[in-house]
Amino acid sequence: IVRMPVTRVIAAIIPERGDSRFPGAPALDAAGGGPYIRRSHRANERKRNRMSRRCQLTGTGALRGMHVSHAHNRTPRRFRPNLQICSLYSDALGAGVRLKIAAATLRSVEHRGGLDSYLAKARADELTPFGRRLKTRIRKAAERAGEAR
Repeated sequence: IVRMPVTRVIAAIIPERGDSRFPGAPALDAAGGGPYIRRSHRANERKRNRMSRRCQLTGTGALRGMHVSHAHNRTPRRFRPNLQICSLYSDALGAGVRLKIAAATLRSVEHRGGLDSYLAKARADELTPFGRRLKTRIRKAAERAGEAR
């Protein structure tokens, strides 16, 4: 095994500016070093496109806490909500509404008698902006249906 200084190894790996095999390659710094890092565009794309892990009706999100070991060592952790994507049928709209909601919220919706009655009974401060808009849509659709009768 031949041992080479790290700068020479990097210089052998990193293309020079103007190298026809690597168009647009960055030039090396004065010391001949400086790693040629090809950043993945997908890493930033994942960060940008990631949806929030929140319930669309109640806004329930992740909580912070601690793992506590048997020796009582504490390390940070997150308690994430049990989010489920489901379609709930609205009688007033006459269609299903696709939602990403927590399992606890789904139980509350079923307990109150469906999406329409859940939103009718819910206070505005209990709901997210999306939930308030959905409540308004359902209320207006129910009023139109009441006038038509």
